[in-house]
Amino acid sequence: MEALLAHRGALVHVDHSHRLERRARAGARPLAPRGHLLVPTATGPADTITEVSENSQRLTGDDEDDDDEKAGKTVFYNQDLLHLIMPDILSLLYDNADAASACEEAVRWCQVNHAGSCTGRDDDWKRLTKQVFGANAPTLNDKSVQHNFKALCTRTAAYRNGQRSLRNKRDDARVRGFVLAAVTQNGLALVYAHRDLRADPEIVLAAVKQNGLALDYASEDLKADPAIVRTAVTQNGLALVYASEDLKADPAIVRTAVTQNGLALRHASEDLKSDPAIVRTAVTQDGDALDYASEDLKSDPAIVRTAVTQDAMSLVYASEDLKSDPAIVRKLR
Repeated sequence: MEALLAHRGALVHVDHSHRLERRARAGARPLAPRGHLLVPTATGPADTITEVSENSQRLTGDDEDDDDEKAGKTVFYNQDLLHLIMPDILSLLYDNADAASACEEAVRWCQVNHAGSCTGRDDDWKRLTKQVFGANAPTLNDKSVQHNFKALCTRTAAYRNGQRSLRNKRDDARVRGFVLAAVTQNGLALVYAHRDLRADPEIVLAAVKQNGLALDYASEDLKADPAIVRTAVTQNGLALVYASEDLKADPAIVRTAVTQNGLALRHASEDLKSDPAIVRTAVTQDGDALDYASEDLKSDPAIVRTAVTQDAMSLVYASEDLKSDPAIVRKLR
C-alpha cells in the first residue's frame, strides 16, 4: 500500500506496506491515515520516505544521507513535516499511549527528519507538550519549546525505568506524564501522586496493574470502579481490602480475588463467606482461608476436606465434629 502527499510543489511517497503487513500479523492496531500521511509504528525500521521536488532534485545530500541510502533507506526532509504529521502523533495519545510512547514517536520522526525539520513550529511543540504531559508540565529547559519537550521526555524515561522517584517531588507529582511513567514502573508510587491524579482512571489502572495494593491510594470513586478493582485483585487478591463495600459483596470480584489469593476471603462480605462456591475456591488456593469461612461452612465435610488437602494444618479451623471425623483425619496421613 502506498500514500502520496502533494505539498508545496513536492511529492512525498511513503512506502509502508511492509509495516501494515507486519502489524496485521501481530494483531496490532492498523495505522490510521490522516489525509494521505501515515504515522510510523513503534517497532521496526522507519518507513522509506522519498520526496521529489518540482525539478526532481534531491533535497539533501550529506554523508549521513548516503549512509541511509546504502542501508536501503531513501530519506528526504521537509521543514514543515512536523506540522503535517503533528495531528497523527497527537492521535496516538487517544489510543491509550502514555507519555513515554508519545516521546518515542516524536523522537522517531525527528530521527527520520534529522536535517532540521524536527525544529518544527513552537505552536506544534506546545500542543504536543500539553497533550502529553498535561497543563502542569514544568519548564526544564528554556532554550526552546522543543528542547523543553526533550527534557520532559528524558525525565519521563527516568521515572519509567525507576532511576527517579516521585518521593519528595511535589511539583513532579502534579505532572500527569511523570506520574503515569512512575506508577507503570512501580504501582505503589501512586502514594506520592497529587490527589487529582489519584482520581485519574488511566493512572490508577496502570498502578494497580503493576501492583494491586496500589488501590489503597486511589480515590474513593475509583475504589468503587469494577474494572479497576478487578484489575487490582487479579494482580493481588489481597487488594480486595481496599475495594468499596459494594464490590466486596460482588461475587465476580471476590471470586477473582480468592482465586489469586485464598486469604482474600477475609475481606469479602459476610454473605459471600457463606457462599460454598466462593469458599471452595478460596480453600483450594489456600487451605487457611477456612479460617474466614462462615461457621456453617466450617462444618461442611466437602469444604473442610478440600482445605486440609491443600494444607493439613487448616484442620484447626474446622468445626469440633470434623476435627475428629475419620474421613477427614485420613486425609492427613
